[in-house]
Amino acid sequence: MFTAARGYGVIMGRHHNHNHGHNHDSHGDSCPSQGADSRRLLIAAALTGAFMIAEVVGGLISGSLALLADAGHMTTDFGALIAAWIGVRMNNKRTSALIALLSGLSLLAVAAWVVKEGLERVADPAPVLAGTMMAVAVLGLLVNIVVFSILIKGNRKNLNMRGAILHVATDMLGSFAAILAAVIIMVTGFYPADPILSLLVSMLIVISAYPLIKDSLAALRAPANEE
Repeated sequence: MFTAARGYGVIMGRHHNHNHGHNHDSHGDSCPSQGADSRRLLIAAALTGAFMIAEVVGGLISGSLALLADAGHMTTDFGALIAAWIGVRMNNKRTSALIALLSGLSLLAVAAWVVKEGLERVADPAPVLAGTMMAVAVLGLLVNIVVFSILIKGNRKNLNMRGAILHVATDMLGSFAAILAAVIIMVTGFYPADPILSLLVSMLIVISAYPLIKDSLAALRAPANEE
């Protein structure tokens, strides 16, 4: 899971050291590129929103915190994808940076909620329907892979696209965690595996969100004449 996180860090950080030198890219992108990114974000939002409902139901039925955490994350994914679509359509650097900042902060909010619930469940483990949890988590992973493959083809120099990709990438980690927790519970009956793995994912979410928040703040602080 940590190896996957490093991989996503490479993907998301590829343009990190050049963000300030490319802040004009939001204005310099061609219209065809903008249109393609807009379509990618809408398709990704539709897929994410549709499965989000199924994951909430699956999490409630199975009693899995890992699934509920992933469902909560998919809810922020949906909002982030719609916000990113608005940012790409508006094609304004400061608006895009503000939307990306909100996207990063929403990741931190999800992580905080998972930590709170995870600590409570580690102290008082609850039974989990591992079979249901496994089925929903595998479907969630497949949806996330499809959405990720759509978004990764977009313009990763754009903060909004980066934020959207980051949301989906960390959601993939959540699905991996839920699958691993389900396997452990099925094999050993160790119910605390569910909240423990959720806590690990929350740490990865925080680490992943930091560069996006940092870059967004830097773009917002840039002089207006640099837009």
